[in-house]
Amino acid sequence: MPVHPLRHRDFRLLLAGGSINSLGNGIAPVALAFAVLDLGGDAAQLGLVVGVYALADVVVTLFGGVAGDRFSRRIVMAGSMLAAAVLQAAAALSLIAGHSGIRSEEHTSEL
Repeated sequence: MPVHPLRHRDFRLLLAGGSINSLGNGIAPVALAFAVLDLGGDAAQLGLVVGVYALADVVVTLFGGVAGDRFSRRIVMAGSMLAAAVLQAAAALSLIAGHSGIRSEEHTSEL
């Protein structure tokens, strides 16, 4: 008798949430790169933004390992997916509303 995992509500929720999360995590760096270029950034600034994005991913992964040891899997997964959604939505809204910008070297040297 075959087992049909889609009959289970929890599995359907996990599949839907994981799929949406993977899609968002795959699109975010590409959208971020296009946003930097659209704001007038050059290759060096794009590299800096991508590097900071990767560094943030490493740091959050380290804290995620600690959280995974101390809390239930369900809470860690739901919390991390919710946090990723909120932060990516905030970045998108900032870009759409025009509150984001790239500082050039001329402006930073004056500060």
